[in-house]
Amino acid sequence: MTVKQLITMFFEQLEVCIPHYQEICWMRHMQKTDFTLLRKDTLLIFTDFAAVMALRAFQVKNSAIDGHAINDNFVVIYNQRIVKVKEKDSETENNMEIFNVDVHHFFAETLSKGKKNDHAMHHVSLDALIKHYQTIFPMVTGEELKHVKVWTDNAPHQYTAVVRTSLRC
Repeated sequence: MTVKQLITMFFEQLEVCIPHYQEICWMRHMQKTDFTLLRKDTLLIFTDFAAVMALRAFQVKNSAIDGHAINDNFVVIYNQRIVKVKEKDSETENNMEIFNVDVHHFFAETLSKGKKNDHAMHHVSLDALIKHYQTIFPMVTGEELKHVKVWTDNAPHQYTAVVRTSLRC
């Protein structure tokens, strides 16, 4: 499907969807973000940890101890471009600014219910993500990746080590 068809279908779906509270909060957050200031050589990463998962066996006779895992989530925005989109029920075409948006989930084992190794897992995940985009960025955008901006929920114990070491492009 073309980008024009995708955007048209997206707007049609928006008219019939009943958004959840999280989606409304996310939309409010995104409305305050001026993506026109995002440079072509920049990767924008929104990130947060999900809750620690308790992994319980379906048949507890075979498993003596519950496992635990942590989940790290990343939304990556890049590759700004302009696409002409036809308005619904009209012949008018408007320019629409669009971006590539990728979602990544990283899972890792943890030995306890607590968040003892969140920062280490986050560090490794972010390093892997940046290395991945350093490879594909020139192919997708025609630019070299020079800047990475990370937006978090401002939990300093989770991100301090990451900001100091990972964000070297």
